[in-house]
Amino acid sequence: MIKKLNLYGFASGIAANNSDCGLGPLYLYYHPELWQTLPFEVIWQDLLMATSPEHGLAVLDELLEVSTLLAEGIADSVKEKMPFCVLGGDHSCGIGTWSGAAHALRDQGPLGLLWVDAHMDSHTPETSPTQNIHGMPVSHLMGRGVTELCQILDAHPKLLPEHVCFMGIRSFEPGEAELLKDLKVKVYFMEEIVERGFAAVFADALAHIQQQVKHFGLSIDLDAFDPLDAPGVGCRESGGIMAAEFLKVVAGLAKQPGFIGLEIAEYNPLLDHVAKTAKLVPDIIGAVYRG
Repeated sequence: MIKKLNLYGFASGIAANNSDCGLGPLYLYYHPELWQTLPFEVIWQDLLMATSPEHGLAVLDELLEVSTLLAEGIADSVKEKMPFCVLGGDHSCGIGTWSGAAHALRDQGPLGLLWVDAHMDSHTPETSPTQNIHGMPVSHLMGRGVTELCQILDAHPKLLPEHVCFMGIRSFEPGEAELLKDLKVKVYFMEEIVERGFAAVFADALAHIQQQVKHFGLSIDLDAFDPLDAPGVGCRESGGIMAAEFLKVVAGLAKQPGFIGLEIAEYNPLLDHVAKTAKLVPDIIGAVYRG
C-alpha cells in the first residue's frame, strides 16, 4: 500500500457549457474530513483555477494555460514515481493530466489509458455541435484538434488509438463515434456491461491495454455511474455502472504493473445529494490505491 498520494485540483469548468463542475475540486479541497477515511496521506500539490465568461473555443487561451500547468505537475509526479490523482473540473482536465504523463514517459514507451465515461469525449472542432472542449479531450490526446492543445509539453500525440479503451459509453454524437470507429479505438458500450457485467469488461480492457503498453492510467468521469449512486455530476445520463460493483472491480488496481495514476472528473457539488457523490471520490481513490 502507498504511504502518500499527490492530489491535483483542476477547478475549471470553462470548457463545458455549464461551469458548475469547476466548483467540485474546491468543495473537495475545503472538506478535509472526506480524506480521513484513507489509510495514507494525501498531499495537495496544486489547486488550479480558471474562470471565463466565454464558451466553446473562445476559452482556448485560459484552458491552455491551466492545462499546461497541470501537465507540468503531473510530469513531475510521474518522473518522481509518486502516485497521483487529478480531481476535475470538467473532463478537459484529461488533456493536461495525460499530456504530462505521456511526456514524462516518452523515453520509456507509449502510454495507455482506460477511460470510464458515459460519453466519448472525442469530438474535434469540426464535429462538435457545441464547440465545448470538455467533449474533446481524447481526440486532442490522440493529436486531432486544436494544435496548441495537442502539443502541450511536446509536439507528439500523447496517445495512440490502439492504446485507449472506453468503458460505460451510453451517450454520444455521430461525429465522435465515426472518428473512434475509423481509428479502431476499443469501445465497451453500456449495453455490453449490462450483458456481461463490469468485471468481465474491465478485465478485457485491462488485458488489452497491458498487452500493448508498459504504463497506463485510469480516467473516470463520474457520470459513468448510475445517477442513483452519483447524482452530483456535470451531465447525468440514465443507467450507468453501479458504484459498488465498480469499487470491487478496481480494488488494488494500483498494484498492477505499469499503473501510474488516476483522474476523477466532473463532480458537481450543486447537484449532489447529502454529499453522496463527494464521498464516492475518496472511495474510488481508496479502492484503487489500497485494494
